[in-house]
Amino acid sequence: MNQLKSFRRFALLVLVVASVLTLAACNGSEKTPYGSISSDDVYLTYGDLKVTEKELYDQLRMQGAATLATMVDEEIFKTQITAAKADLIAGDETLIEYLDDTVNSAIYGVTDKEDLQGLYDDNPELYIRNIEKYADSVYLLDNSIVIQDVIDAILGLAQTEDNPFTGYQTLDFLLERYALRVAQRAYAKELLAVEVLDEESDAYISDENIVTYYKNNKEGQYDVDALVVRFINLNEANAALYQVGLKPDSKGFWYALPDIRIKEGNAGYVDLDNPDYAYVSEILDDLDITSKLGVDGESREMITVDDYEDYYKAYVINTDRNDGFSDVKLLPDGVKAKYIEIYNLLNPAAPVKLDTDGISIVGDGNDYTTTYTYDDLTEINTSLRSHIYDTLIAEADMEDTDDTTDGKPYSSRIQTFGDSRYLVFKLNDESETEEGILIEDPENSDAEIFDDSTAALAVKAEMKDELIESKLTDTYISTKVNEMYEEETLDIYDGVVRLFYEQSYGYDGDDSNKTGDVLAKMGDIEILVDDFYSELESSYGINIALDMLSNKFLMASEDYTVSDADMDDYTEQFENIISQFSADNFASSGYPASLGRQDFLLIAFGSSSNDEAIENLYVYPDLRQQYLEDYEVHFENANIYQSLATLAEKQYNNFESITVSHLLVYFDQNGDGSPDNPQDYLDTLDAVAKQEVLDGLVDLVDLIYTQIGMYKGFSEALTAIATDFNNSGRIEIGSTTPPYDYTLESLWAEYRQLGFYLKFENISSAITNKSNFVTGTSVLDQVFYDRAMVIHDTLAAMDDDDSLFPYLDFYDAWVTTSNAVNQAAMESVQSDFGFHLILATKVAETTSAMYDGVNDTDGDYVLADNETLNAYNVLTDTLSASQIEYYLVGSLSDEGVELPTDVQTAITNYLDPVLTVYQGTYMQRELIFSLLEDAVFTDAANNLRIDEIREINLRQLNGYMLSENGGVYDANYDALFGDLIDILEGNA
Repeated sequence: MNQLKSFRRFALLVLVVASVLTLAACNGSEKTPYGSISSDDVYLTYGDLKVTEKELYDQLRMQGAATLATMVDEEIFKTQITAAKADLIAGDETLIEYLDDTVNSAIYGVTDKEDLQGLYDDNPELYIRNIEKYADSVYLLDNSIVIQDVIDAILGLAQTEDNPFTGYQTLDFLLERYALRVAQRAYAKELLAVEVLDEESDAYISDENIVTYYKNNKEGQYDVDALVVRFINLNEANAALYQVGLKPDSKGFWYALPDIRIKEGNAGYVDLDNPDYAYVSEILDDLDITSKLGVDGESREMITVDDYEDYYKAYVINTDRNDGFSDVKLLPDGVKAKYIEIYNLLNPAAPVKLDTDGISIVGDGNDYTTTYTYDDLTEINTSLRSHIYDTLIAEADMEDTDDTTDGKPYSSRIQTFGDSRYLVFKLNDESETEEGILIEDPENSDAEIFDDSTAALAVKAEMKDELIESKLTDTYISTKVNEMYEEETLDIYDGVVRLFYEQSYGYDGDDSNKTGDVLAKMGDIEILVDDFYSELESSYGINIALDMLSNKFLMASEDYTVSDADMDDYTEQFENIISQFSADNFASSGYPASLGRQDFLLIAFGSSSNDEAIENLYVYPDLRQQYLEDYEVHFENANIYQSLATLAEKQYNNFESITVSHLLVYFDQNGDGSPDNPQDYLDTLDAVAKQEVLDGLVDLVDLIYTQIGMYKGFSEALTAIATDFNNSGRIEIGSTTPPYDYTLESLWAEYRQLGFYLKFENISSAITNKSNFVTGTSVLDQVFYDRAMVIHDTLAAMDDDDSLFPYLDFYDAWVTTSNAVNQAAMESVQSDFGFHLILATKVAETTSAMYDGVNDTDGDYVLADNETLNAYNVLTDTLSASQIEYYLVGSLSDEGVELPTDVQTAITNYLDPVLTVYQGTYMQRELIFSLLEDAVFTDAANNLRIDEIREINLRQLNGYMLSENGGVYDANYDALFGDLIDILEGNA
């Protein structure tokens, strides 16, 4: 064993989870202030065993450093706390915002208001679950609160406030809990306001600092208005240019080519008999296209897409042609019109148009906007952002639209940014809001300063406030709080408390120990032992006392012992730890040899001697493990193996497992590569356009299902179809009428124009009725998961034969019934990511645990130490109590246990999930509670506290998945584990 690793592991357990594994009390002859705490006062009794208040306090004071620091802070900041409360109640927006962020971080783990609102709107059950967990965590530190009152009060903010994530200052228990932090921040901010003006201070903010901050964080980040045309691929981009006859020259100007496709009598018709079009005629002759146009050259419908593409490529822009019309560059409004035409070719369901002012671009029956923020474009692509901000000028800023000396408002050619191609027309921006903000410094031509105009000074003040706020970090606040301690020395008169405090916060006070009522003193502030004990006891007393009592019980028990050989091994391991400590091998872990052995023992192991350290590090964990593995004593009124068999039977009876892949039909309107919420996109469309898209979705699925028949298998088909679909563009560059010109676009373009993308994905793990527990490392989209389970149930009810798989959702009905794939069907598989078409490839069957002993000719499945235990079972498909006993008892032996293949599978599928819960932290905690269920607290109120703590532990065990407050209530979890405790206790 690597002793260094062993030490670190156990030390972490001791220091971080001290409330679970209590250490032996430290004894010594040093003076210690105990106040009124006495060894005569019994805190907890169990038979002849007891825990006194003095014993409990000796444990509590080893983890009291943070509590002491808070108590001192509350005294030091008493005036500021009162002021902060008053300011919060009075509506101080800055303090309220800080309190909101602090509380939201504690409850939900995030502070972003948009993310929080999304949680509330999209996952209300998770929103409530967070509150339930928070209320329980608060109770564990402050047993004076009423958990349900906390939940109801926080939930009530949704009715009384602008949003559910503000207004915390109106709740007294939260105001009291966080007032110190708010006060300390307000105090630090006052100091910072002075320091930013002090040139000698590290926090000093000069005018140059403000200018720099403005340039880095504000300047050039105004909103812009632009028409952004995104192409799926280069073929689509080129096809769009061909379609609208738009071609650039080497200087980046755009020209509209004579369109030879226009039929006679229509605007733009090219009369090839007109000598001004001689150049066009020459090109058509060279390309052998003229012969297709008939005797009079007017049969333009015979020009194929490829013909026009050849013509487009052969056409050379010439602004000074001698033998006909010269090409004339398009002015910005002409380019804009062409870009709009291209955009509408690509997005016919959500077209745009020039507004009535003839300048702006608006949606034509949809909620299109040309406005982009700096952050919007950053999320799409930073190079695209630079193109718009730095390369293009705004059309609105051009005094002469024919003068492009200062730049163009449009992309000079197809641009590539990331994985997409773009054309952009920049309409306007808010750059004028920055004009005159910075001017040249009259004293230094290489520098800039803020102008003294009202607008510039307002921006300067805003930037300074932001800069100050950026300096008001948690580190700065802590530094300023700690500096207060330099004005008055904190003296701690308890050597144990002092040592742990010094480890966390540093210490420069008196090193003498004293008896009496005073634990610590700082100027006129005195922290009394009784008050310190009261704070610690309310947070940790119940749990610590029970752990202490369980250690005493296990040490006194004749059923659980540590052998002499194990004690010798533990002693050797411990001596090795001490040797490594003396060699300074633990310095990097925070335990340098200079600490001294006595302090090392106390800090690392809560011990004053080697013997106590060995008990804490090895003996108590060993005894506890023996008890936890002694399954038969855990529930006196029940046969534990039968109980486990009942729980395993529930796993068997409720077993659901399906292996799937899926074709996702989705939208990606901003081109960031991630599926958009389809409802968000559909909500931007008017009723007609929305219905067109939904009808197109049904037609697309119908076409996909038709195409599947061209491939060998479903998976191969869906993979190929998704690839072809995504490689196709939105411009119909082929032709399905004579002269035929088939391309991918001929098949898919109309659906691509509606905004659809396809993605075929394999789900790596089987989906089971446990896959979507919120406690899992990942959770599937609920719509997708629910649909997979519906398919599971459908397939499970079918006769099993070779033709059952693969099973594609809706496909069988599509084959046999008209309109089987309709809008209602698609709505049933619509999630926040798109529309899921699930392909099931396997539904796992349950595995029987039956095994006849006649097949065990060699006696492989009989325990050598107890031949009455074996793996045999001829009565039931589910695991029997005797099989489970054989497995658990055998697993604890040195030899281990052998199992028949099917029995092993049954153990893995049906018993292991139960054992995972049973052997988990919360169930083991419940076993300790159960062991000491008859313990008596001297203070009767503590009996109510322990009942509440046990209830919290059970909610934690259940992962907060059985909510009674409208939070998460997982029917699958309830079916598997909802009556776990009742079964274990023999009550179900």
